[in-house]
Amino acid sequence: MNFGQTPISKEKILINTKYLYINSANRDEGSESEFTIYFPNSLFVNNSNNKKFMRISLYSLNICREWYNIMNNVNNILQYSPDGITSSFITIPEGSYSVYELMTALNTLLTGMTITYSLITNKYTFTPVNPNAYIVPSTCGIFLGLENGISYTGTFTSTNPINMLYESDIYINTNMSSGSYNLDNVNNLNIQSSTIIDKIPINAPPFGNIIFNANELHASLEIPLIAHLTSARFWITTNRLRKITNLKQPWNMTLKMEIYEEKNI
Repeated sequence: MNFGQTPISKEKILINTKYLYINSANRDEGSESEFTIYFPNSLFVNNSNNKKFMRISLYSLNICREWYNIMNNVNNILQYSPDGITSSFITIPEGSYSVYELMTALNTLLTGMTITYSLITNKYTFTPVNPNAYIVPSTCGIFLGLENGISYTGTFTSTNPINMLYESDIYINTNMSSGSYNLDNVNNLNIQSSTIIDKIPINAPPFGNIIFNANELHASLEIPLIAHLTSARFWITTNRLRKITNLKQPWNMTLKMEIYEEKNI
């Protein structure tokens, strides 16, 4: 027991800042979608006393949005029966659709069904010639304002507002935080995960560039600074937890790496 002694306070003091430029084209392993790079030995210092920490934050990002809002094998299938007896699976062609463009496509694909759109409610109304006709969204329910796997018969209106954006954010992920970590979640990320560096809004149309530059509102990832941190793997997921796996164009980012040392005060 240390009666009468004042507890020792500790404070993390910033001792160094580094900027690490990473380009998927310069990877050591993997693909544009998920890649590994190896760090030079000089990037990290010895931390034998376990009192040094590294805070990693995203300083800048530039990535081509190489995906549509409606994608093959992701969200473009529905089951349709024009007579309530026989049915077939309908594939919506891959592409970037507005609510009106999707309505036009559905009116072409669903023979015997008329689809109209209300700007007031942001919903579709489905009116079949045969009242026994039905639709079962398999993967595209969110675009129709419907639930996937639920059968809708006769004339009906979307139960939910239509969401044509589908994926509004991307998450930059890394495996650098294996072991002890602390997510300084100043950006209020919905997903608490040790792999996420930051969440970036999708602010570009398909095949446009998503560009990000840091501000003080974004999150950082804090890990103990260890000598054996020799490589890192990076990948991207969306706010719907879909892993982006079809990137063809190189993308780049700059990580801000602040080195702190815990000292007694």
